[in-house]
Amino acid sequence: MADGTPPPPLLGPKRTRRSAGQAVATNSSSSKKSGKAGGRRGERPQRGIQSAELACRILKAIAAFDGEITLSALSSHLGMLPGNVHRYLASLQFEGFVKQERVSGEYDLGPAALALGARAMRRLDTQEVAFQETRILSTEIDASVWLSVWTENSPVVVAVHDRGAIGPMTARLGTKVRATYSAQGRAFLAYRDPAVAEQLWKLEYDKEEPPRSEGHVLDLARFQKLLTTIRERGGMSRVRGDMTKGISALSSPVFDMWGNVVFVVTAVGHTHELNVGWGTKTAVELAKATKRISEKLGFTGQPRVHQATT
Repeated sequence: MADGTPPPPLLGPKRTRRSAGQAVATNSSSSKKSGKAGGRRGERPQRGIQSAELACRILKAIAAFDGEITLSALSSHLGMLPGNVHRYLASLQFEGFVKQERVSGEYDLGPAALALGARAMRRLDTQEVAFQETRILSTEIDASVWLSVWTENSPVVVAVHDRGAIGPMTARLGTKVRATYSAQGRAFLAYRDPAVAEQLWKLEYDKEEPPRSEGHVLDLARFQKLLTTIRERGGMSRVRGDMTKGISALSSPVFDMWGNVVFVVTAVGHTHELNVGWGTKTAVELAKATKRISEKLGFTGQPRVHQATT
C-alpha cells in the first residue's frame, strides 16, 4: 500500500485457513454466547464484524451508482476518509468484488460481484416474490389486488387476490386488459417506446367509448402527456370509473435489476369503497409494496425509459 498501512485484518491479503472442525466449533461457541444463531435481514447482529459491514456498505454504494465512480465521490457518499475507503477497495479488488479502470482509475463492481449477483438471480422465482408481496398488500389495504405482466400488446393478469366481489371487473388468470384504457396498461406504456404507445392508442381507440382520464376524453396528444405525468409520478396510474363505470383502480410498476418494468401491481375496487387518491393509504402501501418487490429483484438505479425509435 502507498501509505504503508495494511488493510483491515478481515479483508487483508494474509489469510489464515481453518479446518472445518475449527470453524464449526467457533460458530457454535459464538451462537451460545450471543443466545441467537442469527437474525432477520436489516437487524444488526449482537456479535457483528464491523469491517465486514463496512465492506458491504462500500459494495452497495458502488452498485447504487449508474456506472463507474471515483474514490473521492465514493468516499463523500459514504462519509468516510478516502484513505480508509481505499484500503477496503484494495482488499475487495484482491478478491474480485471490485475492479479499477486502468486509465481513469475509477471503480466498479468486479467479476466476483457480478457472478454472485447472477447466481442469486437464477435462484430467485420473481413471480413468486411478487405473488407473496401482493397477497400481503391485499390484506393490508383490504382491496382486491392484481398482478400483471406485459405481453405483445396488452397487460395480462397472472395473479389475483380477491377481497370481496367487484362485479364485472373480477379478473381470472390470463385476463387481458386494454392497454390504453386501463391503469395497469398506462403504467406499462409510460416506460415503453412512445411509438408503441401511439400505435396501441390508434388500435384500441373507440369513438363510441374513447379512453378517458378523470372524466376527460384522451386524444393522442393528451394520452401522451398523461404517460409523461405517470412517469413523473414514479409510475403511479389510476382510473376512477373511466374504464368501467363504478370501478376504480390504482397501479404501480415493478422494476427489475436493469430498470425494466416487469410487473404492474393494481388495487381494484368499487369507486365508493376504494379511495385511489394519491395520498391515501392505498397509494402509500401500494408504492411501498412495489418498491419492496423491485428491490428484491435487484433494482437499485433509475427506471429505464425506452426512447422513440427513428
